Amino acid sequence: MQDRERIFEFLYPLNPLAAEQVDDEIELAAESLLENPEMDRPWYGEARKLMIGKASLLLIYVILDEVIKVLAVAHQREKFPN
Repeated sequence: MQDRERIFEFLYPLNPLAAEQVDDEIELAAESLLENPEMDRPWYGEARKLMIGKASLLLIYVILDEVIKVLAVAHQREKFPN
């Protein structure tokens, strides 16, 4: 996941512990989708967004048949491409 690496690499020089914690939060959020993939309402078209609270991140995903595809992980203030 490129976004996950980008976020980690941005945070690590500033605060290694925070980088590790945020990375763990992203992983837990993604794993939570396996138990309840429709926990959030549709956001844009078929895409859904899951808020990763402490980190102020959004995990954007779609459900394709029985597969969950993560499209992006980004800070909630980032702009998403059209």
